[in-house]
Amino acid sequence: MQSITHFFSGIFLMALVQALVPVTWLVYVLLLPGGILLHFLIDGLVDITYHPKTARMQDPFWKGWHLIVLVGSIVVAVVFWVPYFWGMFFAYVVDIVDWGITRPVCALKKVQLPEDPNLYPRYFVHYWIGRFRSRCFSFLPDWKEKRRGVVPEIAIWAACVLVVVSFL
Repeated sequence: MQSITHFFSGIFLMALVQALVPVTWLVYVLLLPGGILLHFLIDGLVDITYHPKTARMQDPFWKGWHLIVLVGSIVVAVVFWVPYFWGMFFAYVVDIVDWGITRPVCALKKVQLPEDPNLYPRYFVHYWIGRFRSRCFSFLPDWKEKRRGVVPEIAIWAACVLVVVSFL
């Protein structure tokens, strides 16, 4: 899924944990495992969203969609930065580790990675997410390469915005 979806999940996670746990330090301790679990759940649903394996720089639809995702992610991050930074961070930490640390280390060591995250080495968190997805969500259609895959993600964002406007 896209950053904005993970950010919204972190916002909801932090709001929920803060509402249920009166001890501040415990809130932050619970955000890490909660964020990882939410990342597994959200990325488990990635097959129903537009998520091509390779960049399509010549495709106006691909560029437009990613511009929307980029702007939306920045807006959500900026608007919720102060009250929910740690929730957003912990909901996104899996991507930070895999994309920001593990992949560059593999590149430095000249480790060739497959295009399919399901075939990544076991030290990638996304390898385990792929296993979770194949066990729990194998019944979902594969729309990663289909433009209609933007519809489920937009529906998720719309639901998130409604929740934010109504409850936070």
